[in-house]
Amino acid sequence: MKIKWQWFLGGRSMFWVSIILFAFLIATFIFTYLLDMVTLVDMKVQNIETEPIKKISNEYIKKYNINIDKDIVYRFVHYRYNDSAEDDILLGTFHEWNNTYYIDISSDLYNMNMLNEIVIHETRHMIVEYLRDREIIDLTDYTEEIASEKNDYYNKLFECGVYLLNNKAFDGDS
Repeated sequence: MKIKWQWFLGGRSMFWVSIILFAFLIATFIFTYLLDMVTLVDMKVQNIETEPIKKISNEYIKKYNINIDKDIVYRFVHYRYNDSAEDDILLGTFHEWNNTYYIDISSDLYNMNMLNEIVIHETRHMIVEYLRDREIIDLTDYTEEIASEKNDYYNKLFECGVYLLNNKAFDGDS
C-alpha cells in the first residue's frame, strides 16, 4: 500500500511535516522507555553503600506486613538544584519507572540522624503507589500528607488501605 500525500488536507508539505512529527514522537517514546529521564535530569547517582536505606525501608515495610512484588532500587544521589527554588532543599524522592520503584536519598544524609525520617517518608510514598498499583485504593492525591504523617485522618486512611491490601492478599483475590 502506497501512502499518497493527497490524503492530507495540507498538501505535500503537511504530509512530510506529519511524517517527521510522527517519527519524532516514536523516537521520543522509545528514548523515554529506555532512559529514566528523572534520573538523568534531576540527580546524579552516587557510589555510596545503600544498605542503610534498604534496611530502614524494609523494616518499615515489614512493620505493615506488606510484601512488595516489584523491584525496589535504593540509591544515594546528589540532586541538581534549580537556582530559582533556593528555599526548598530536596532530601529524598520516590518515583516508579519501568515497573521498578526508586527511592533516592540525598547523599548529604549519609550516616546522619535525619536519614531514618526521610527514608520512612519516601517508603510511605512507595506504599501509597503500591496500593494504587494493586488497585486497592488510590491515595495519590494525598500522598504528601500521608508521607508527612502529620494528620491523623490521612494516617488512618493509609492504615485502612494497608489493612485492605493485607486482607485482599489473604483472601486469595490477588
